[in-house]
Amino acid sequence: MSRLEVEGLVLKPSDLIVRAFDGSKRSVFGEVELPIQIGSQTFNTVFYVMDISPSYSCLLVLMLTHLSLPYGLHILYIEIICCLLTVVCLSEYYTDLFSVSTGDWYKSIDWHPVSIFFVLGDWYKSIDWHPPDLKELRNLTYYVLNPLGFKARYGKLLPLLTTQVDEGLMSTLAQFYDPLYHCFSFSDFQLLPTLEEYAHLVGIPILDQVPFSGLESIPTSREIADLLHIDESLIEAHMTTKGGIQGLPSDFLVAQATVYRKAMSEDAFEAIFVLLIYGLVLFPNIDKFVDVNAIRIFSVLNPVPTLLGDAYFSLHLRNAKGGGAIVCCLPLLYKWFISHLPQTVAFKENKGCLRWSTRLMSLTNDDISWYDRVYDTVQIIDYCGEFPNVPLLGTCGGISYNPILARRQLGFPLKDKPHNILLEGMFFQEGKDPQGLKARMVRAWRKIHKKGRSELGPKNCIALEPYTSWVRQRASEYLMPYDYPRPTPLVVVGPSTLSNQGIEELRDEDLSRAWIREREELLQQLKEKDALIEFLEHQVIDDPNDTWTSLLPQSSKFWKRKYDRLAKKKADMEATYEREIKRLCVSRLPASRASRDP
Repeated sequence: MSRLEVEGLVLKPSDLIVRAFDGSKRSVFGEVELPIQIGSQTFNTVFYVMDISPSYSCLLVLMLTHLSLPYGLHILYIEIICCLLTVVCLSEYYTDLFSVSTGDWYKSIDWHPVSIFFVLGDWYKSIDWHPPDLKELRNLTYYVLNPLGFKARYGKLLPLLTTQVDEGLMSTLAQFYDPLYHCFSFSDFQLLPTLEEYAHLVGIPILDQVPFSGLESIPTSREIADLLHIDESLIEAHMTTKGGIQGLPSDFLVAQATVYRKAMSEDAFEAIFVLLIYGLVLFPNIDKFVDVNAIRIFSVLNPVPTLLGDAYFSLHLRNAKGGGAIVCCLPLLYKWFISHLPQTVAFKENKGCLRWSTRLMSLTNDDISWYDRVYDTVQIIDYCGEFPNVPLLGTCGGISYNPILARRQLGFPLKDKPHNILLEGMFFQEGKDPQGLKARMVRAWRKIHKKGRSELGPKNCIALEPYTSWVRQRASEYLMPYDYPRPTPLVVVGPSTLSNQGIEELRDEDLSRAWIREREELLQQLKEKDALIEFLEHQVIDDPNDTWTSLLPQSSKFWKRKYDRLAKKKADMEATYEREIKRLCVSRLPASRASRDP
């Protein structure tokens, strides 16, 4: 059923407005009745002609609530209809669209196996996230006896394994991706992940060198064996090819990591364990498979530019194709986005049980948590080589990103609309690079240009009206993916230098956010101590004769003392935490109230 010929098409005008499951609204131009044949039966079905620009000019959709079919054919009918996607050139037929009543207009309808959600006749980009199964990796974390030392050597990799990602939030966020400016565009603000934020979140610095480009030589079995402290014959025996790329099965690597941990070979265990994190979490590609790209990136320990490149590349590609699976380090992108969401109790609790689409559409630039003091001394990578922005090379292609749009996230003001030349968009897929962008991007990373306070002026985390007006105009042109739940208030309009009162308010706001983040970091430290104490309780105190415990180089008394010290340190941290909470709460009381309190 590859083509459907429609003769005598009649379009009945309609002023219907329909709402989708995600909260957005769409206008219906009119109704058409088309014959759909299933087996020997033909069903005359009403479709609605709807504008869904900019994704497509027009879409014929089925109003499922009007469906009337014999029960046995119902599911088959839905499956066939949910593959119907047609693009109509409105510019050619617009003037006669509502007067067509004869067979002089012929339109072939193509059938494509795409994912489309039909709820009350609306359309939604089907964005899929496929987080890998990390159960075996989480089990290996119990073998990391010194989490702080591991963090110092390899960064904040362990928290990525336990991050509970809200896939609904991430699917909603993907709808806000702006393919023109390579950012997330909202009603009156823009957000985009930056190199500096990713480096902080993953705890790995950006090296002053050319990042992974894919032009590096594929490591030999001998080189991989040296990297992982594994016998070369084992590497040769298990090296295989999947999806056109070489790599090692994760089951083999997990087994080797377990063997070396039990043998107390810490260097070999950590090397294999970290490679598994690189291959399955940071740079996922094929399920249960660590490909040579992950091995090459791990060998130089400069993953941040590639991590950011994969995120932008996959978001841009899926947006261009109208949906599909986004392949990047999902926990890291999630941690970045929630770091900017409001930190208020009301927003976090969501007692109204609002959908993420409603919650995100209700946000304005005043609600966003813009800046963290950890970036006070950071130098921003502003552009590279010949490019006016920063070219990023991922594992599957290249794309540019625009740090000039993210200055507020790093503590500097956004004063005016950026010049278009500074927002040049570049994108290519691996193997489809007729302009030779990859070679140019590699050369550009040999000349990194950074900016800080001396070039950008004092820290002042604000957005002025000229910039905000430009963002609002872009939002109206590009169209928000959902309906506005409430009017968007204006941001502060004023000079680049705030009044004394404004400065005090910003200082209070910064202190409040810093206190919140300090509190969260302390809580995370307590959780890490709890996890280690729980592990020691089980392995040493509850079950001192456990097989794994018997392999430890120290006596159980040593580990009992270690447990006692950790327990005391945790108790001291909790006491300090409680005292700090009380002190900060008192310091934040209004002056009049503080003076009345004894």
